[in-house]
Amino acid sequence: MKLTIRARLLACLAALALGMVAIGLSGLISNILTGRAIHSIMVDRLEPMQRLKIVSDMYAVNIVDTAHKARSGVLSADAAQKSIADAQAAIRENWDAYRATKMTANETALVERATAAMPAAEKAVADLATIIKGGDSAALATFNDTTLYPAIDPVTAQITALVDLQTSVARADAKAAETVSQIALAVMGAIALIASGLLAFATHVVIRKVSAPLQAMTAAMRRLAGGDNDVIV
Repeated sequence: MKLTIRARLLACLAALALGMVAIGLSGLISNILTGRAIHSIMVDRLEPMQRLKIVSDMYAVNIVDTAHKARSGVLSADAAQKSIADAQAAIRENWDAYRATKMTANETALVERATAAMPAAEKAVADLATIIKGGDSAALATFNDTTLYPAIDPVTAQITALVDLQTSVARADAKAAETVSQIALAVMGAIALIASGLLAFATHVVIRKVSAPLQAMTAAMRRLAGGDNDVIV
């Protein structure tokens, strides 16, 4: 069945409308997926990474550095004890907050190892505070040289591994978001090309099937009006 000019034009307009809707949906889906990926990177990766950094700094700087400053006499016993107590509170707060975040299987395994190593580190920190409070310089020197690092290093090593894992997963999430965006752009580009073809076809229909016959009819009417009765309408 041969389609009328009206039907062809309506079909082209309908196809163009569908193309516009498809482009809009592609962009919307892309924005939603990209937004979710960015949210995951921020909430599940960057914020936990910040928590881990604080825990690591508390061990490596506020505790270890305090022990050495107390040994050299740069820091008073009271100030050293306060620094250690503040570090312990910050470690507990940030570690508990980190453990409440969403984790991968590999991440959970590393957390379990760090958690298993923490009691020894906590005991060493408590012993450090006791030695500093007692003012025994020889005991503090021996503790710093023989006990402090073996107790804390296993924890900080696992935390470093967790930070590396967070970085790796964040990069993977960013790559996935980039892939989704590229696919959406490709889909929208393909739909735009199809829509351009439909627009060209509609223009062709208007010119060949509507505009040209109207011009021919107008010319015929002018000839008739001019007295040419032999014209074929």
